[in-house]
Amino acid sequence: MKRYIRSAVASPQDDDLSTRRELARTTRRPELLQQCFDDEHYLVQGALLYNPNTPDYMLDKLCSNTFFASQASCSSRVSPEVLRKILSHARGSGEWDGVYENLAGNPKSPEDVLRKLWDRCIYRSVIIRNPSVPLNILKQAAKSDDSYLRQGVAENANCPTDILVRLAKDPNKDVKEAVSAHKNTPEVILQELAPESYIARCRLNGVEFW
Repeated sequence: MKRYIRSAVASPQDDDLSTRRELARTTRRPELLQQCFDDEHYLVQGALLYNPNTPDYMLDKLCSNTFFASQASCSSRVSPEVLRKILSHARGSGEWDGVYENLAGNPKSPEDVLRKLWDRCIYRSVIIRNPSVPLNILKQAAKSDDSYLRQGVAENANCPTDILVRLAKDPNKDVKEAVSAHKNTPEVILQELAPESYIARCRLNGVEFW
């Protein structure tokens, strides 16, 4: 199939849908990009979002469509620029809610996208669990009055040790349990938590939770 895609006869009008999709994802030729953009099948059009050679005017058109945006916003294969464009085209709530949530939880979302969503108070509980969340947001959320956000900080895979040490003294049991389960929590902190934490006792006995 790959040899056929590279050949001179390859065309988005071919009856093989998988060939047309692969062409949309890989071609560099402007005329073929345009033909893929004009293709009647949504899978061919959507594949252009994964092609680094797709021109901006096509990306803008695709990213303004909630169907294509919802598919690409949760993908690990799209570029940061595509994710930025999706956020810039998102309008209000309702049909865009799923797109916002995808962006908030996507580890490939760039920091500036996560910051904008955070500042707009959109899916903060999802953002705080995203391993790509900026450190200053983790620090801010660790001091939040919302225990669910503090728990999310402790559940973040990239939460640094100093924040975990602070959260180990949190009054909320769920936050402490999240600290107990985290791979970055020092043994001395697990020993402090062990009297009240089943997870901490298990970890001290060699049982891990990730």
